[in-house]
Amino acid sequence: MSSLATIVELKNVRKYFPVVGGIFGRKIADIRAVDDVTFSVQKGETLGIVGESGCGKSTLGRCLLRMLKCDGQIVYHLTLKNGTTKELELSIDKGSKELRRRIQIVHQDPYDSLDPRMLVKDLVSEPLLAHRVMKGKELRERVAELLKQVGLSETHLYRYPHELSGGQLQRVCVARALALRPDFLVLDEPTSALDVSVQAQILKLFDDLQEKSGMTYLLISHNMAVIDFLSDRIAVMYLGRIVEIAPREVLLKAPLHPYTQALLSAIPSTNPEQRALPTAILLEGDVPSPLDPPMGCRFHPRCPKAFEKCGWEGRDLCSYITLRLVPEELEKVSMTPSGCHVLISTPDAQIKAKCGKLIQEGRQSGSTLFKAILRVEEQGNDIRVEYPDAKTVELIPADADHQVACLLYS
Repeated sequence: MSSLATIVELKNVRKYFPVVGGIFGRKIADIRAVDDVTFSVQKGETLGIVGESGCGKSTLGRCLLRMLKCDGQIVYHLTLKNGTTKELELSIDKGSKELRRRIQIVHQDPYDSLDPRMLVKDLVSEPLLAHRVMKGKELRERVAELLKQVGLSETHLYRYPHELSGGQLQRVCVARALALRPDFLVLDEPTSALDVSVQAQILKLFDDLQEKSGMTYLLISHNMAVIDFLSDRIAVMYLGRIVEIAPREVLLKAPLHPYTQALLSAIPSTNPEQRALPTAILLEGDVPSPLDPPMGCRFHPRCPKAFEKCGWEGRDLCSYITLRLVPEELEKVSMTPSGCHVLISTPDAQIKAKCGKLIQEGRQSGSTLFKAILRVEEQGNDIRVEYPDAKTVELIPADADHQVACLLYS
């Protein structure tokens, strides 16, 4: 895909949602939904974005279309009618009207993205009228052509959304997105609200449209089967960041990042001759909060291959000790993590001794959480533990067209 022309570039794109609190409603924190994402999409390809729910996939798609205001740079490289290429930047409050026509989105839920009070003919013709492209007989013919293109007929023109099935509604959404002949489509979970048989029809529709018109897709999904069917390249997203990106065949056959390996191991086998499912990689713990993501590699608290340099910090140790103290002991101890440091304080000598013993036994066991500790100091009622400073793990080239954000390959 590298030989193709770039149609859109994202550079250090960030989207933080403020969290307000207190009686004055002041900002107290940020939810880091998308955090320093950089990649490009090539003309005519489908780039799949896959990851768990809540990892920032849909927010990234909306940032790309500037439906949300974000930091960073988003540049479109569009080919004009005379054959020349023009670079255009799009913002939420300004931008080329021509560019707005050339990029469209198909939303996840057709029931939410279509006005229930409008007829199908009005829903599909709305973008054409808004951009003053055509009217009258020409408009009616174009709408009928679009419905035919997505597998519907003229009998659907005078129906309301509630009179259509889920698959038909999604086809109407696709027809509306295609009305202005865009170059680039963001497909935000376009089949997740549909039955399996209808999903296959919609995916085949996207595949046929791309083959006929050379359209470019950004496909967002948590379903690896959907990503596998339609994508040329796959980017894996975790907690607001891209952790691996590679051509589809490469990533599915030889995933490098432990998170990608865990995702792929959870896919059931479709081979009827295989009696047992492949052994899934079971990840420990829950997805951390984007309010305060882990230092270093964001996946390290759940990673089965984590080692000393992955970004262990004070709160990782606090979580470990908390699980090993009974409620009565927890009431008498305070653990204060501050980045790479943690202060464990208790007036109870027995509880302090137990915490110290847990740390000592952990260091003797060779666990990576404890091997990463720089020093442990005891002062009165306090135990101070220090970890090394951790840097954010960036994407690095692992092979041709294959990038991964993992210290195992640095």
